[in-house]
Amino acid sequence: LRFCQHYQLASNRQLMHTFISIMKYSMVKTFANKYKTSVRKIMRKYNKHGIFCVEEATGQICFMSPKR
Repeated sequence: LRFCQHYQLASNRQLMHTFISIMKYSMVKTFANKYKTSVRKIMRKYNKHGIFCVEEATGQICFMSPKR
């Protein structure tokens, strides 16, 4: 994410990583609830090489975890 790259030099980088992780988990839980399945199954289906990516008719929605 460019958002994380922008704050890479900030002293609260760990806090930013925690925030992004919580947002990613929240998004996965939302998809799991929408499709009436488990978080684990959603992660297996949409997580490819460490990138959570959902393809829709309007385009791709990808979420890459920031590196520590």
